[in-house]
Amino acid sequence: MGAGYLGLELAENLKKRAVEVTVIQSSDQVMQSLDKEMAVYVADHLQQHGLEIKLNCKATAISQIPDHSLLVSLDSGEQLKVDAVMVSTGVKPRAELAVQAGLEIGQHGGIRINEYLGGG
Repeated sequence: MGAGYLGLELAENLKKRAVEVTVIQSSDQVMQSLDKEMAVYVADHLQQHGLEIKLNCKATAISQIPDHSLLVSLDSGEQLKVDAVMVSTGVKPRAELAVQAGLEIGQHGGIRINEYLGGG
């Protein structure tokens, strides 16, 4: 779960070891740090090398089934039977208190700082 740098690096290395890999991403593209036009090329490359990519979906539950596999339920209603789940979903700043305090917020949603790591 997660199609950022870490998730795709992990997926790539598992695939090189002949592991079947499905990447689940909640947004409409891999690599959120890239422009959408570039991210399409990355996703195409991954798919050409045998990785399955599911965009715009979230895991809603993970449960163990009798054969000790895992069942990942997606918000689309689809269920994936897997042997392991790797989570590399990253973080998003929660800056509500900073906004209420009147601090300046940067373009990625965190508190804007200067070159000395002070308020910006």
